[in-house]
Amino acid sequence: MIGKALLFFILIFLIGHYVVQWLGGFIKKLRLDEFELSFLLVIALCLALLAELLGMHFILGAFAAGLFFQRRTIDKKTYTDVTNKISGITLGFFAPVFFASIGFI
Repeated sequence: MIGKALLFFILIFLIGHYVVQWLGGFIKKLRLDEFELSFLLVIALCLALLAELLGMHFILGAFAAGLFFQRRTIDKKTYTDVTNKISGITLGFFAPVFFASIGFI
């Protein structure tokens, strides 16, 4: 299990450091509507799948994707736009559902 975890973190580092930064530059050139949010979700799902394939919980991969989504990966305007959208979804939907489900326990 330690070997799998080490392999996972090495792969995450390599993917996040090289691939995500390269794709971030590619996104800057495309300028398609709502592509940035879709890109972030696809990266999160792919890293979640990688974590599952290595025998770990999928949430580790999704969390790692969030770690590589930074201002240096994409431009400031795109970062702010995607952050605002995710905050709206989180605060408007997921937070109330979470607190309501905690209240049922």
